[in-house]
Amino acid sequence: MSNEQAILEAVLQQLKTIQVVNGYHTDVGLLATYFDPYVAEYKGPPKVTFRDSDDNSEKVNLYHNILLQFEVEAIAFTTEATRLVDSCNLVDDLVKCLVHNRAWRSACIIAVRRKGRTKLIQGGGKQAIEITLQVEIEYRDPV
Repeated sequence: MSNEQAILEAVLQQLKTIQVVNGYHTDVGLLATYFDPYVAEYKGPPKVTFRDSDDNSEKVNLYHNILLQFEVEAIAFTTEATRLVDSCNLVDDLVKCLVHNRAWRSACIIAVRRKGRTKLIQGGGKQAIEITLQVEIEYRDPV
């Protein structure tokens, strides 16, 4: 298994831990997937998906330092009265799970960085919160 595959599998396993019983605010990890597209009018359960988008490589001595970029998209539901808190909690869960969690990182990982975030709230009555978090993992691969 390549380092990239191992890292992507670790990201998926880590996203699955986003559950209230594990100390998070939401349960989006109950439905965690890789490269699962959303439909515009999604009505299913809260979920999180991610996709790797790009990488860059630079040779340093006997290794390549690789910047693996990916996006994590989470969708949950809220009401007008709680959308501020709910949307902030969802962002917090994603950042806590991936960026601030050092437990899942392998020996080849140098750094995990938050690169950006977008937030979309739509619908009337029961409102959908869609969060997209851009993350970059820098890791080392032998030449």
